[in-house]
Amino acid sequence: MKGMLGRDDATATSTTPDGSRPSGASTRATSAALTIGSLISAGCFLVAIALEVVGRPTTAASVLDLTAVIRSMTVPEPWGWATLGVVIVIVTPAVGLLATVLEYRGRREAWLALGVLGILAVSLGVALLR
Repeated sequence: MKGMLGRDDATATSTTPDGSRPSGASTRATSAALTIGSLISAGCFLVAIALEVVGRPTTAASVLDLTAVIRSMTVPEPWGWATLGVVIVIVTPAVGLLATVLEYRGRREAWLALGVLGILAVSLGVALLR
């Protein structure tokens, strides 16, 4: 059966004679991580917008104060839900890269994903130190 890209769907999960995955290897975990992260963050933003529309009061607190963010979500206040949405948007690509590492373990793609994760970690460290 032909998939959307004109390839046989069977190649998405099959292996070559030497046991490695073909170039069109399955990336279901990566796709799932990115999709789920995007949907959860969108849901958080929708909750924040809905709370703004109904006029929930907003208090000011540091987004780095985890207890304040959790309290803001349980009250509920818009900024806590929006903060959670932002955190999920930031974390989602890293989770997707980890899924890629697991799907392509031992191959060049896995090492490339690990390299990108390293760059993201250094960037996060520099941003937090500023």
